[in-house]
Amino acid sequence: MFLTPREDEVLRALALGASTARIGELLGISPSTVRSYVKSILAKFGVHSRIEAVALLLGGSARVDMPAWGPRPPGDGRRGEVAKTD
Repeated sequence: MFLTPREDEVLRALALGASTARIGELLGISPSTVRSYVKSILAKFGVHSRIEAVALLLGGSARVDMPAWGPRPPGDGRRGEVAKTD
């Protein structure tokens, strides 16, 4: 089963803990559009939750490669923050 490039971005953002609203901000789409992508991802994977979809993405791996848009700026206080390492 293949995901579109945008579905892949949404799924990877979910794996990093980003909320629907945050994914929308990062990708420049509305939260409603994010939810539509999530529904499509769940249907393609035959799962019922975001957690199940992320588990399939990880496939036993504890690592998710960073999406092209990168991590959120550190310290913005929102859930799903990715710490900056130097």
